[in-house]
Amino acid sequence: MNGYHRHLLILLEKKLVLYDKFIVVLQREWECAVGYELPELQKVLLEKEALVERMQKMDKERISLMDKIAQVLKIPESKLTLKKLIESKADPYNKKLGLCRARLLSRIKKINALMDRTQGLMHYSSLSLKKSLAFVHAADEKAAAPYHSNGRLLEGKMQSRMLSMDV
Repeated sequence: MNGYHRHLLILLEKKLVLYDKFIVVLQREWECAVGYELPELQKVLLEKEALVERMQKMDKERISLMDKIAQVLKIPESKLTLKKLIESKADPYNKKLGLCRARLLSRIKKINALMDRTQGLMHYSSLSLKKSLAFVHAADEKAAAPYHSNGRLLEGKMQSRMLSMDV
């Protein structure tokens, strides 16, 4: 059992390193988005995608290892979590796993906060762009209309306008 715990600890420590790299990438993504640096943002997004793929691969490995541990402990795989594993049996690696779990949770909170911040920026930026386009469209329609908003006919420039009588 110690071998599984040791392997899990090594895997989680590797995951922590990936999370730290991911946090740096998310901070760079924020800086590029705020600074309107599109070429650099595209590079950062590619780096982010590569890190996500590595994290997914590592997570599959962790799930496989947790399944093996669950079989040894004769616990259903769906009910075994890292917290339950730490609490289940006395093991020399439990204290290290507990510390690793706490560090993982803090990194996950930071990642969620950074992603929420970036998502909020993108949401408000797209909303601002949408409102700007709506204003430009409304102003264009108003400028192209042959009538004032009160229904009176505009003076001048009537030669350049075409009115369709087919309606």
